[in-house]
Amino acid sequence: MVLVVGEAGIGKTSLLRTFAEQARGAARLYTAACEDLSTPEALVLLQDLGLSAWRGAADRARLALFADALDELCAAPTVVLIEDLHWADEASMDFLRFMGRRLAGRPLLVVITSRDDDAASRSQLRRVANDIPAELRTRLDLPRLSPAAVAQLSVRRGVYGVEVHALTGGNPLLVNELLASKGRQPASIADMVLGRADALPEPARDALNQCSVFPGRVGVATLAPAGVRAEAMAPCLASGLLVSDGDGYAFRHELTRRAVEDALDPLQRHALHARALELLERSGASAARRLHHAIAAQDRRAIRALAPEAARAASAAGAHREAAQSWRAMEPYVDGLPAVEAAAYWSALSSELHVTGRLAEAIETMNRAHDLFTAAGDEERAGDALRWLSRFHYLNGDRQAADDHAARAVAALEPLGESATLAMACSNVAQLAMLADEPARAVEWGERAIAMAERLGRKEIVVHAMNNVGAALCHVDPERRRTTLDAALRIARGLPNCDFEVARILITRASCAAFILSLEEALANANEGISYCQDRDLDVLRDYLCGTKALVLLAKGEWDEAGETALRVLDNRATGPIAHHPAALALATLRIRRGEDADEPLAELTQHMLTGREAPRYLAYAEVMAERAWIRQEGRDAALALIDEAVTRFPDQTSAWLTGSLWFWTRKLGADASRFERARLPPPHRLLADGDWEGAAARWAQLGMPYPRALALLEGDEAAARAGLALLDVLGAAASASRARVELGARGLRGLPRGPRPSTRANRFGLTRREMDVLALLHEGLSNKELGRRLFVSPKTIDHHVSAILSKLEAGSRTQAATIARREGLLDRSSD
Repeated sequence: MVLVVGEAGIGKTSLLRTFAEQARGAARLYTAACEDLSTPEALVLLQDLGLSAWRGAADRARLALFADALDELCAAPTVVLIEDLHWADEASMDFLRFMGRRLAGRPLLVVITSRDDDAASRSQLRRVANDIPAELRTRLDLPRLSPAAVAQLSVRRGVYGVEVHALTGGNPLLVNELLASKGRQPASIADMVLGRADALPEPARDALNQCSVFPGRVGVATLAPAGVRAEAMAPCLASGLLVSDGDGYAFRHELTRRAVEDALDPLQRHALHARALELLERSGASAARRLHHAIAAQDRRAIRALAPEAARAASAAGAHREAAQSWRAMEPYVDGLPAVEAAAYWSALSSELHVTGRLAEAIETMNRAHDLFTAAGDEERAGDALRWLSRFHYLNGDRQAADDHAARAVAALEPLGESATLAMACSNVAQLAMLADEPARAVEWGERAIAMAERLGRKEIVVHAMNNVGAALCHVDPERRRTTLDAALRIARGLPNCDFEVARILITRASCAAFILSLEEALANANEGISYCQDRDLDVLRDYLCGTKALVLLAKGEWDEAGETALRVLDNRATGPIAHHPAALALATLRIRRGEDADEPLAELTQHMLTGREAPRYLAYAEVMAERAWIRQEGRDAALALIDEAVTRFPDQTSAWLTGSLWFWTRKLGADASRFERARLPPPHRLLADGDWEGAAARWAQLGMPYPRALALLEGDEAAARAGLALLDVLGAAASASRARVELGARGLRGLPRGPRPSTRANRFGLTRREMDVLALLHEGLSNKELGRRLFVSPKTIDHHVSAILSKLEAGSRTQAATIARREGLLDRSSD
């Protein structure tokens, strides 16, 4: 997959056209383009490619459609050319990512053009690039024309090249337009384009104006009923403003189309869009395409009819962002609707906003829906809106609001009798109780939901509730947990449209295994769940699983991979605090142990804990803050107060491992740990409490957890303490090792090694593979923004890497870091 990247007018389209001419005959050639519609059409790329797999797409599952389309493209050596990724709809993006994950070994070359001159364009690029293995991905950044190149082009037109370059900066589109204007110096590209347009005969200019309201390509069959004739199009083609592919017309560049459309007076633009809407209705165009023109024509009737149709089609295709945009188009005309219809509108919009991670907006719109359902006397749908609000508030990190709305939902629905809506409300209560580590309450409400759903024949609700019950039994009844989750998974896999619930069960299995420190089982379940979510584009659930995986890798001592896995999650700002939490916890812990800047992930955790306090998360937060206080020797009293609050607030929490960790760090901070009952401590901590550091270290070794093993060894005799210190050095726990050296020195141990030796680290500075990649590019003098573009990550993520590099190299600047890298030969090893 080749990503051709550059600013508007840099020549991306010209490059693709030239490449297509050269590739024709060497392989099958397919082309497609994304268009700048006000409400983008879902899966426009698959439609544009003209594959047979697209026929009957509406009646097929999306993943099956994607798989068939990919198989069709790979039936023979094939080149696919796709223009303007920056305008791609969400479902088309999902198809590209689906292909990217499955490119290896297939006879397929996909060439994609995209701008990267704004945040939205860069985000689209990252979303695609991050799902393509690095060895199957190439990025071509197109440069502007050099002064010499502009001079060569200019001399043919008898124009002074230096002046042309000075005016255009070497942008090819601007150069061509200026040269076509015979070197005149208009104020803007619009002036240059309009100068040529104004020179057209009147029929040709009218045809050009009509074409200008169609983003992308407009077919001959669409224009013919409008009375546009070939003789009117000929001057447009001769001027170079339009190009033809035989069956239709398109502007040479989107900027030139916009220049012509923007020059229309409002009444003319309104009339041309109304005419375009009429033409597309005759040709049976999609609702999304017609909605674009209805919006521009301000046709209230058409918008009310087309917006729901376009939104539902987009949602069915998995293009939830586009579905929300389509619903939004109808918003100015909602006030005149009956209350129930208006409530249904706000509820549908809220659902799409929630799926795309815009939780604050989802809460606002669902509140409107609830109030309107209530005003209309529709008690069941008002109660269901409360249940959704509970879920949205939870995902947005507000635990108290989630609990309040959950209770209100049940109270509103119970008087109406048994229903699927009430069963889901009961399961929602069970889910919240499970997440708060209240197993008895979770099982009670979950079993109530299961019984009701079974009587109603609603198996998908049965699955939802069984997952909650199984998760709640994690610590109190492991065997029943396993059988309950296995049964729920079997049912879910047999149901249509149940991908989300299958993914939730896989998350539960991975999380429960991680909670009880069954690390290999947790890693296997996490990897299975991540693959499942990637295949179905369940990004929020995938991010949560990746964070869980990062925590497991951290526990196993695979710290580089843990850090990179966590960073990829935190780089995705589209997901909320719940999805981010495991990754933020893993990254904060890792950076604290390494002595790196952990302020940002800690700030995210702290902010979440202001409103998201529940037992497992709050105890883990107290644990990481206590470890930070021990390592840095600051904030001891605040850390102990946090532990005290956590233990007091959640005295009945069921995880022995979290209890053991808080006991351990209370003791390491020199405080009285007698409040922790010995019987509630897990085996390694009980052994340590009894003074058996050797037994504790052995148990940690059996669990495959080198870091707590090292801490246990530090409490042993001199040989054990030295072994523990060496293990911290091997792990790269520089800050933990530094603190341990101080403690061991206070015990009278002398001759301790100063730090890691080259033979125990990938390099003597402990740089991760990703940091080595950044260092190699840092040597080229690139800015964080340029580094982020090159590596397909955000500048903020690059800033994290650069800070870590400067710290590890003990460099005061980027220049000094590059100097050290050259001197130490690190650049030679950057690609290892």
